[in-house]
This record gives sequence, C-alpha cells and structure tokens, in this order.
Amino acid sequence: MEEPAIMRNLKPVVKSTTKALDAGCGTGHSTKLLLELGIRKENILGVDVSVDMLTYARKSLPGVRFTQVSLSELKLKENSLDLILSVMVFQFLIKQEYGRMITNFSRFLVKGGYLFFITLHPIRFSHDHKDYFKEKTKTENTPWGTKIEYQHRTFTDYITPLIKSSLELKLLEEITPVKSGAVKDTLQYEKYSSVPTRLAVMAIKK
Repeated sequence: MEEPAIMRNLKPVVKSTTKALDAGCGTGHSTKLLLELGIRKENILGVDVSVDMLTYARKSLPGVRFTQVSLSELKLKENSLDLILSVMVFQFLIKQEYGRMITNFSRFLVKGGYLFFITLHPIRFSHDHKDYFKEKTKTENTPWGTKIEYQHRTFTDYITPLIKSSLELKLLEEITPVKSGAVKDTLQYEKYSSVPTRLAVMAIKK
C-alpha cells in the first residue's frame, strides 16, 4: 500500500537535484524509492536508530549517506532539505518526541519544501472507540513471532504540530490496497480494504 502512494504523490514534486531525508529509513526500502524517483544518491540522507538495519542499507545502497540517530534528536542545517519522507515510523514516537521532531523538520525544510509521511491510521488502534482519545501504548504480535509497541495518537495529535510549525497541509489520504486482481491472500486483502490501516499526509513549508 505504501509504495504506490509514495510514487504517486512524490513524482510530481521531486527532481534529480532534490535534497531529501528518509526519516527512519530502516533497511533502505523507502530510500530506494527516492532513487527510483530520480533523486541523485548524493542528495539523499537516510537516518535510523537501528545499527543492524543501517548496515543492511549501506550494503544494498552504496553511495547513499546513512546516519544512526533518533529522529527527535536529529540536527541538520536550517533550510537544507527540499523533501522529508517517512514511512511507518511516526507511530513509534511518544507525543513529546513527535512534536519536537515536527518542529525540527520545519526548520530543516526550505520554503516550499515537502514533508510526506505514512503512518498507522489512528482508527487502526481503536477497535473500541471509547478509547480513541486516550493516549496509550498498543502492543501487537508481528507475523515473525515478536511483539512491537506502538503509540496511539488521534488525527488532531498528528496534524496540530504541523500547523504550529508553519507547515500547510496539502494531502490527507487513507491508503487502501491496490491491484486487487493480483492479490493471493483474499482474507488479508479484505481486511486491509475494509478497515483504515494507513494514513498518508503531505505538508508544505509556507
């Protein structure tokens, strides 16, 4: 679901000289998409907290700069980026970290620069709607047998820091699966097609 949304929304706004940050790059999958969009590798910086994931990313994408750092502690020059991309990362940040990060991101972007991120949909956590407004940690089992903790936040929690940081909302999209004819797992396709699980947001620096 994420890849088509990234390519569709970023293709019109990037060029080879775009200076881009992949915030929470992991093993480099989303970094590779930035390269496929035509951005030069020397203009891309990938950051993540995981040493193991960065090791994999460096091996698979030589020539791209990667740095180990927490997003809320990242320090870059003001007005140094044209684009910040983040895919399925923000749900791991507590409220204070998220707000501090968005403030910093706004400073890093040039005027007219874009922030585009995809995160878990707020409703994804709230199977019981009476808990929607409660700040809480959600623990879920992964397909590979481990547990991951996510931070639930509302739409307001996601959007308000953008507005306070001189970022103007340009896109709010609830992503659904594509290419239904090619789907082999019918049950999973029906699940992700009927319940909002991904939220894509694009904002521009005023």
